[in-house]
Amino acid sequence: MVLKFSKSPDITETVILDLTGRSSQYYDPNTYAFDVAIGGLPFIYQITDETPYRRSTARWKYERVDQAREPGEQTLDSGLWVRSQTSFHLGQGIQYQEALEGNADQLRFRYYTGTGVDPWTPGQLSLLKKTTKLYPSSGSTSNKTLALPTTIAGVDYVLAIDCAAASGSAVRVARVKADGTSTTLVLGSALSAEILAAETDGTSLVLVTATNIYDYDLTAASPTLHTHYSINTANATTAAIKYVKNRFILGISYVTGTTPIAAVYELPFGSHGSATNLSTITPIANTTTVPIGWRWSDIAEGRGAIYLSGYAGDKSAIFRVQPDNTGVLGAAVSVADIPRGEVVHALFGYLGTFLAIGTSRGVRIAAIADDATIVYGPLIFTTDSPVLCFAARDSYIWAGVKSGVAGASGTYRIYLGALLDDGSYPYATDVWAIGTSGAVNSLGFFPSTAQLFMGISASGVWLQHATDLVDEGTVTTAIVNWGTLEKKAWKRVRVETSELAGNVEIYADSNEGRTQIATLTTGNSYNTDFDLSTAYPTTQVNGQLTFVLYKSTTSNTTGGILRGYAIKAIPSPTRSRLIQLPLMCYDFEADRRNTRFGTKGGAKYRLSSLETVESLGATVLVQDFNSGENFDAVIEEISFARTTPSSFNDDNFGGIITITMRTIV
Repeated sequence: MVLKFSKSPDITETVILDLTGRSSQYYDPNTYAFDVAIGGLPFIYQITDETPYRRSTARWKYERVDQAREPGEQTLDSGLWVRSQTSFHLGQGIQYQEALEGNADQLRFRYYTGTGVDPWTPGQLSLLKKTTKLYPSSGSTSNKTLALPTTIAGVDYVLAIDCAAASGSAVRVARVKADGTSTTLVLGSALSAEILAAETDGTSLVLVTATNIYDYDLTAASPTLHTHYSINTANATTAAIKYVKNRFILGISYVTGTTPIAAVYELPFGSHGSATNLSTITPIANTTTVPIGWRWSDIAEGRGAIYLSGYAGDKSAIFRVQPDNTGVLGAAVSVADIPRGEVVHALFGYLGTFLAIGTSRGVRIAAIADDATIVYGPLIFTTDSPVLCFAARDSYIWAGVKSGVAGASGTYRIYLGALLDDGSYPYATDVWAIGTSGAVNSLGFFPSTAQLFMGISASGVWLQHATDLVDEGTVTTAIVNWGTLEKKAWKRVRVETSELAGNVEIYADSNEGRTQIATLTTGNSYNTDFDLSTAYPTTQVNGQLTFVLYKSTTSNTTGGILRGYAIKAIPSPTRSRLIQLPLMCYDFEADRRNTRFGTKGGAKYRLSSLETVESLGATVLVQDFNSGENFDAVIEEISFARTTPSSFNDDNFGGIITITMRTIV
């Protein structure tokens, strides 16, 4: 049986009490002067020295035990929560520092985004080398510029190729040293047509136009441009040519009458200027049986095979062609279908085991198996424009991106030395050409100095400087929130540097915007805490930092270097309270106005009702009529002390209930 009270309570009536746990029952006092109502059940306080009314903060912070293999910030107990980063060498691309997905041991060495910074040396973040324009293009907005590396008589050059149709004295091909000294090789008077593709084997330069394939002997004392093949079946619309497996391979698309045709050829270059008709050469098997409108986009080599990429509409694929033990090429076989809507524009084989795939959406890296099959991974990063070219050196591959680095055209660097748990590889933005926005058509290195160069449409050839740094670089950390959406009071950031050759600025990103915290000045080293209260005037869920590194004001070759940081906060959840109330629980009682009320057996029923609510874990509404406070709570504990013995006619069941409740916040 459950007692219930009406709005004008009479202890002889039943008590209205919802025991389902679905809602809190409201009690409307009208007749008797009760002190408190719990879930609609009213009581009188029994507050004495022995049975006091108590309020305390519920426990909200728990001891932490560091179970990691290596000790970290979890080991330390400063009263603050700490998230530190001591290296950046796994690159950018994570939004949250905590492991929502992926490996926490990898995430702690990554950051959100950056420009102008080199993260690849473990334990330090430094500035990249700047780029300068080595050789200009004609400047036409549609002009395609190619840049190919070559070494002649021990001297490194870039072959700067202006692809837009031009005639007369316009320079179509120039040979350029790293210091900018240039020699004109081909003028518009010798080749006026648009150049569709170009490649070099180190001694010869091959140029493809809509009607002819030319070769130019780079080693001859008085070289001349020769027509090596004529494309007289029709005018070519697109072409890709690469020197792979010690041979030139050409992928070409053209139209015969109204029929579009695509084919891939191996081009023998027996002697310069032979003027062979291309139609007399047999295409590689299976390269003409492709969908109507197919374009062969690029060619690369890998372990035991040549790889061809192409597309028609929004459907793209990669094929392999394998030479037999005599060097004769077999038929093209499809080895990879690309997700529909993603088009392959560039291929690049490296070390026989990696195949970089540049698409309309970004870059993928494929592993090449012993049997020349490939397995490609997820997109490492995404771009708004197609990736058209790659270059590689040591453990890194560079990808050209249009308007992809701080709004300018430049490169992303991919580190092949660490495979991340999601199947991708670490990456970061790298050198870029400030003020450009054209397509990056080609990348390469000067072999002796390892300087990267880029061929950028409507701009020309840009070269990474041998020694001088960019003026400034910026890195933004991943968001720190310790994997909880509870708010934090952000207190301090500790920053560590060696002796600085250039200033470093610290900013904090918060709900109020970006706020500068401090400037670390040249000539000083730091392992210093800085206050975050100005940047975080209120408690917030997330914390995020931005560092700006500057070049030295007295030297172009040195600048600020960041070693690491530690951001510190105190979790600030809304505190719940433990409230302990002493309640009278007798069959008959008197309220504060000394009005007597009650019924025989009422004490037992009220105690039983509270115990039922406790066992259900129900949330109850607590109304304190003394203070006017109303709150929701869960009953943590009920104890009952009976103070009257049974008599002959009455069991005298009654006493003091001590109830402990936790407020719900």
